[in-house]
Amino acid sequence: MTIGIAPMPSPRLRVRVQACLGDAGGLRLPGVAFIGSAGPGRRVAALATQAAAPGADIEIDAGQAWTVADGLDEQSALLLAVLWPSAWIALVEIGGLRAGQQVLVHEADTPLGLLATVLARQADASVIAAARTAGGIAAALRAGAAEGVLYGDPWPELAREHGGADLVFDPGAGRYAVASLPCARRRARMLALDMHDGPAGPPIGAAQLLRRQTSLAAAGWDLVRDAPALQRACRALPPHWPRIAALLPLRPLSLSTSQEALP
Repeated sequence: MTIGIAPMPSPRLRVRVQACLGDAGGLRLPGVAFIGSAGPGRRVAALATQAAAPGADIEIDAGQAWTVADGLDEQSALLLAVLWPSAWIALVEIGGLRAGQQVLVHEADTPLGLLATVLARQADASVIAAARTAGGIAAALRAGAAEGVLYGDPWPELAREHGGADLVFDPGAGRYAVASLPCARRRARMLALDMHDGPAGPPIGAAQLLRRQTSLAAAGWDLVRDAPALQRACRALPPHWPRIAALLPLRPLSLSTSQEALP
């Protein structure tokens, strides 16, 4: 008989909440994003499972918090607390992001899309950015995208001409899944964030996926269930900071999605 050894509990961090995220552009959050004081001169950002309000003292897993850099504005820090883990868990933990792959990032000019672009580029993957405007494409190129396609153009064909995608990052709850199939490479993975009740766009059937040898994953996550992945996301943040700093400030308004993106 094998006797299992329980994992060591993570150290706890006591934080006095200073601010909470009130709006993430309609994105359903896995917890309460907040920033707070963790001692003299140290501000941290994290997610909490319990209700948090300014002035409250709460305890969190120390491995799931990161130190807020000097000069980082409050709203950007709050958005990073939820959007960075979302991008990391989708691309790395579920998608298996690795060097040499090509990633199609939808809504690439939103905070979530820009962070996904930074993450993919830092992993030595190549990014095709899809956005609604030339300004949005320019923002994604500054974040590290190699190519850009506009939703007003025949973007699935253009993305295929750019080589297609091994991973499709879809922050629109599967809204882009069907339209992305023509530019998905064999055995590609489509990662749909915030997809709780099926794709937000046209339904996609098993036969369509099988023909392309492609999979569709609901890239959601949970604070408790995915605690180890969240810790890895927090540890991975510092090396990406120089590129992320160039994207600031982050604002939730540009997180909204639109049916105009569909061909």
